[in-house]
Formats: sequence, structure tokens, C-alpha cells
Amino acid sequence: KIDKGVRIMQNINEMTLEEGFAELDNMIKSLSDKNVPLEEAFAIYENGTKILKHCREKLDMVEKKMLLLNEQGELTEIEGCYDGE
Repeated sequence: KIDKGVRIMQNINEMTLEEGFAELDNMIKSLSDKNVPLEEAFAIYENGTKILKHCREKLDMVEKKMLLLNEQGELTEIEGCYDGE
């Protein structure tokens, strides 16, 4: 059970970047507590890596879309671009 203000997200893929960063911030604060049991710290860390991966993928997608904007400001999709599904 994680009770240090860290909630485990059932569906990380629905998390916005802002929610992900806020969750990671809470996790860092929880891990700073020297009284956190090892098993709980590991669970926090494990969930943090999942959230971090999700945030990186979202940022990569935004970066790719920015690079694909043509001169008219229209978005040109390319195959293989991560679409969150």
C-alpha cells in the first residue's frame, strides 16, 4: 500500500503531461522520506518509470508533429509516428 501521497494510476496512457509531471514530483517527494519502506519505495520507483516513459512518448509525439508542420501551418502525418494507441 502506498500512502505517501502517491497514487497508482490505473491507466497511465490517459494522463496528461501536466498530470504526469505532478505525479512524478509527488513520487520524488515520497522517495525523499527516509521512513519509506523498501518495498514501497520500489513500487513508487516502478510506477515512476512507467509514467516517465509515457511522458517521453507524449513529448516525442509533440516534437514530431512540430517538425511536420508545413509552410501553410498544416500538419502532415507520417507513417510510424507514435499516436498514443
